[in-house]
Amino acid sequence: RDVLGSRGLGDVYKRQYLNSLNFDVRINSDGSMDVVETWNIDISDTNTLFKTFKKDRSKYTAITDGSVSKISSSGREIPLEDYGMYANHVPTDEYYLLDMGSNYEVAWGTGHEYDSATETYIIRYHIEDAIALYNDCAEMYWQFLGSDFEIPAKKITGTIKLPAEVSNLDDLRVWGHTPDLNGTITKTSNDTVSFEVNNNKAEKMVEVRIAMPRNLIEYSGRTYNANRLNTILQEENEWANDANSSRIFKIIVSAIVCLITVSYTHLRAH
Repeated sequence: RDVLGSRGLGDVYKRQYLNSLNFDVRINSDGSMDVVETWNIDISDTNTLFKTFKKDRSKYTAITDGSVSKISSSGREIPLEDYGMYANHVPTDEYYLLDMGSNYEVAWGTGHEYDSATETYIIRYHIEDAIALYNDCAEMYWQFLGSDFEIPAKKITGTIKLPAEVSNLDDLRVWGHTPDLNGTITKTSNDTVSFEVNNNKAEKMVEVRIAMPRNLIEYSGRTYNANRLNTILQEENEWANDANSSRIFKIIVSAIVCLITVSYTHLRAH
């Protein structure tokens, strides 16, 4: 549901690289989520970075309260100024988060249109009705990076805090989805879930799904008079089987490649 890109001189896309990308997420009892993203990013000849969130009322209803900060060389967080309107090239150290009609967009000026640098930015925003409330569970199903995410990342990490602890950890069910099967997700405590993805390529989505006890959420604008848990479990079981089959296939292909390489080397040695 998002795109991360850059605007350089003459609108020529310049390849950037995320050394690390961290998501700090807090789920609220009203079904909303507060998200803090911390990016350490290599920037080259680019004056504007941006990220868009496609509107999807089946996942959330609005994104508000956006802000962008930069970490100085001394480690101090410096808030950027709200530009308040759309610009293809945002002035240095200013930002906007706007409703663009079909999506929300956050963008900010880097000041690096003529050079290269490594910067750390902090992006904050509030997501209304991010949690769906059913008769038998509450569900978070959020794509942190979409398949249009244009910049590779060496390491992606995340921590998701629930509104309260679950009394039985077995009632907290978590799944992570990545096309390259290069991530892990963990229930680190009765109210915390963490995930990690290594060497995420450009245009590879990263999403997390959590089914939690219904009583953790008091209200949501996406409340449905239906049972959902069995469907979630069935879907995830099918996808897990597909993922395991894909993993086995990759191992077999790798073994065949290694065998061919060894045989070829053996023939060359003679």
